[in-house]
Amino acid sequence: MKKLGIVVPVKDQRNFILFALNSLLNCQSEELDVIIVDGGSTDGTLEICAKFIESNPNFKLISGVDDGQSDAIAIGFSMLDTEWLGWLNGDDYLLPWALSRVLNKISQENGIMLLYGNAHFSNIEGYWLRNYPTLDVRSGEFSKLIFEQLYVAQPSVFYKKDLYLASGGINVDLEYVFDYELWAKMSRFVTNEQVCYLPIEISSNREYPETKTQSNYYQLLRELVKTQMRIFGKVSPYVIQAVSDYLYSSQEKNQPFESYLKRLIYFKRNCIVLNRRNPLYAFKLVFFVPLALSGSITGDRVGIFKVLKNKLKTETRRAKSQNNLNFVDDSHKVIDLSLDELEFDPLNTFEEATLIEIFKQIRDEDQDESFNPHAFDKDTLKIILTAQQDLYFIVRHRTDYVGYVLLRGLDEGYQDFSLGIFVFKKFRGSGVAKKLMKSLEDLASSRGVTQIRLAVKPTNYVAKRLYGKLYYQQHELRKDGLEVWTKKITGATL
Repeated sequence: MKKLGIVVPVKDQRNFILFALNSLLNCQSEELDVIIVDGGSTDGTLEICAKFIESNPNFKLISGVDDGQSDAIAIGFSMLDTEWLGWLNGDDYLLPWALSRVLNKISQENGIMLLYGNAHFSNIEGYWLRNYPTLDVRSGEFSKLIFEQLYVAQPSVFYKKDLYLASGGINVDLEYVFDYELWAKMSRFVTNEQVCYLPIEISSNREYPETKTQSNYYQLLRELVKTQMRIFGKVSPYVIQAVSDYLYSSQEKNQPFESYLKRLIYFKRNCIVLNRRNPLYAFKLVFFVPLALSGSITGDRVGIFKVLKNKLKTETRRAKSQNNLNFVDDSHKVIDLSLDELEFDPLNTFEEATLIEIFKQIRDEDQDESFNPHAFDKDTLKIILTAQQDLYFIVRHRTDYVGYVLLRGLDEGYQDFSLGIFVFKKFRGSGVAKKLMKSLEDLASSRGVTQIRLAVKPTNYVAKRLYGKLYYQQHELRKDGLEVWTKKITGATL
């Protein structure tokens, strides 16, 4: 029996399916079997899959035998003779390191029954958009977290076939939340010790208007409410707020999140309506559970007095910004700074004492060490100052230091540059980081380099959002936990 089996349900997704299937090839393991279940595609998807399996014998294809997505997954699982299971929708994909990490973990730890990791949303082209909110089983009981917080990314979840069968498997009568219902049912059969959370990104969910969850969001919410009530006997505040915010925003006169008080009324009313079969629980929600300010999944639940205080601060900042359109606050953070206004000064034009002071400022402003391309000490500085092909610059705007940037790797014998960029706090949020990166890409291209790479801390979501906008893609996960992103820069444009 092989270790892991994955089902790929697909129908009419010719623009995505090859990307999804190729993402399963990143792990060259004999322990993997894949079954593609095509729901009767007519757009060329079936032909793409048929050609793909010709050169990949551990991939099998069946077509036209299912009654929808949930049924396709159930059929695929019934055909897999593997110890572990998972599924990947035809428009999603796994990250390059995902399967090797998953297989290593489930092979090493015999006591686990369910494994899951992080994920992100990507746009229709497959570039990083934002983090997928993922619950952490280390912070509480798994079944309680599944009810209260819901969020695990479906392509990042894998489980033993025995657990799948014991829980009753996929509910083929559901159209939208059969994945969530499966996790909820499984949570009743496992202890926390049998659930393994991998704090690394494993998969990407594409987000675009035509997806089933985007185009039928209200139907999804209704199905989710019924599922929670059936399994748990109550509806969680996260789901209630998602419903109430949807209903609030669907009213023509209500702009999303414009009025905390109106949203609060919608929320409290739905606490009662959706939990009317559990009046004691509804009472608790009405009197003791506040509304989340930004949305149901953000976790920023605050009282109304704090909201009013924050709103006053926002109005004050807005008034200041209107007095001077070039700045957003008293620290004079520049909103629009062109490359023509920036000076790129090589490090060897500075005195050593000045560079040491700049390096110290970088360390002081980067307490979590998100920017860590090299050590910031005297010995490293001496090496940098003798660089032959690698490039290091302090970026200035008049007398202010904007940032520190570098292109390194050629002196160490690599064929491409590694890019590093640090922007001082005063200039963050100004859009200057994107301009500096584009400038470095052009400089690397002028040196004959055709690919550029960079390393990023997995939790640095601000940086990852920027890299996605600039068409970088996740390439590998280093042993030190940093993600390596790459981009072909020959002829690259923004």
